[in-house]
Amino acid sequence: MRISKQTLSLLLFLFYTILVLSIESRPDAHYVLIPIFLALWILIIFIFFLWKKDGGFPLLDAGFFCVIFVSMYTLIPLLNFYFGGFSFGELSDRRLQYYAPSAMELGYFFSNHIIYLVSLASSYVLCRRRNKWSPTLAIEDPSARTVNAVFIIFLVLTIYFAFFEYVLGLGFKSGYGDEEISSGSLLVQQINGKLAGIHYVFTYVALAILILNKRDIRAASLVFVILTWGILDAFIAFGSRGALMLLLLISFTLWYRFHGVNVRFAFIFLPLFFLIFTFIGLVRPFANIQDFGDSITSFEGFASSTNEFQSLLGTSYDVKMLLENGVSVPIGLAFNDIMPLAPPQQIWPFTKLTGADWYLTQIGQAGTGVGFMWGVITQSLIGFGSLELAVRGVFLGWLLAKFHQCYQRHQTKLLPNVFYILVCLSTISTFRDTTGAIFWDIFWIFLPSAAILWLFGSAKDLKSTYAK
Repeated sequence: MRISKQTLSLLLFLFYTILVLSIESRPDAHYVLIPIFLALWILIIFIFFLWKKDGGFPLLDAGFFCVIFVSMYTLIPLLNFYFGGFSFGELSDRRLQYYAPSAMELGYFFSNHIIYLVSLASSYVLCRRRNKWSPTLAIEDPSARTVNAVFIIFLVLTIYFAFFEYVLGLGFKSGYGDEEISSGSLLVQQINGKLAGIHYVFTYVALAILILNKRDIRAASLVFVILTWGILDAFIAFGSRGALMLLLLISFTLWYRFHGVNVRFAFIFLPLFFLIFTFIGLVRPFANIQDFGDSITSFEGFASSTNEFQSLLGTSYDVKMLLENGVSVPIGLAFNDIMPLAPPQQIWPFTKLTGADWYLTQIGQAGTGVGFMWGVITQSLIGFGSLELAVRGVFLGWLLAKFHQCYQRHQTKLLPNVFYILVCLSTISTFRDTTGAIFWDIFWIFLPSAAILWLFGSAKDLKSTYAK
């Protein structure tokens, strides 16, 4: 399957035609449609260049994942607004309902997204080296010592967290997502928060070993049980959508890397996965699906229903309005990218404040269990605006290109594959939180996990992870 310049030209003509027809029906439509088409066009050109450079679809690629995530957070809120009748309706994010931005206001605001997307995509394409594409490369089987270490550590951490949750009733502080904020001490929350990240890595290393050995009936059965449990937990028990998202995406990517997946199947699976993720988010606030259906009074109301992507826009737009109304911002928020890497709270004479914490305090919801992600767009609003976004995009594109370059040299080993896939998926945090979030994962999650594997597993299986 190849993409040609003629196909790109046809798509450009199609976009232009839709834009003209829409503007004729509504004069202010171009404020929304122009950023939509620009984001789509940047995404298509980005994929075209990577496809041409490698000779195949760039699915297992950190830059591809990052640009896809940024595009989704750009396109979906705009489409919500457009198909919602140029407004955010009764099922939309309440902050956006309150401000009721016009098409022009929203279009100008999304110029920030376009600047960031252009900077990120162009930097990555220019810095990333050519990589001869192959649907699969033979993966070296990890040593028995590494396999044993992975499953033993995974089981120990699983039992540890089960004991804290079901026996002691303690956990770790989340502040966002579906986990309950623990009543445990700050030290317990800090320790368990870091251990939870390590547990997350070992969970997916274990899953990778099972998927690599799919021909073993026991391994295949365990993969089936894990996937089934994750889906049932999200749909029936309304468990964490984020956990299901990670499980399905990582399982799909591992399978693609180890055994190959038809690109056409990928084009079917990934949109279907996205629809499932969005549907769960829409239904979650209601007691059941019938109540959700009863709440829909029009197509526009349904089309503008709140979701993960719209919620992040709500935070960014709310902070923009707070700043315009004269709210002062602590100088410490300028260091939001590195604050989680700073020493523990106990040795500081003041509270370590992140952007998300400060925002919750401003809206009077701190300590209520409610959480909102901060976002790189929000971070730029309290900083240097569009210039800062451009610099962040260029830097992140260069950094991800270096990660990919390192991965290319060691892509026949299992552990570097798993770590790289986790880096690919963690790029979503560079937009949902701030650019430095990728370093938080590396410092607090990936490096400690690699060190544990180095100590208890085979150094040969992990040696290439540390290579320059």
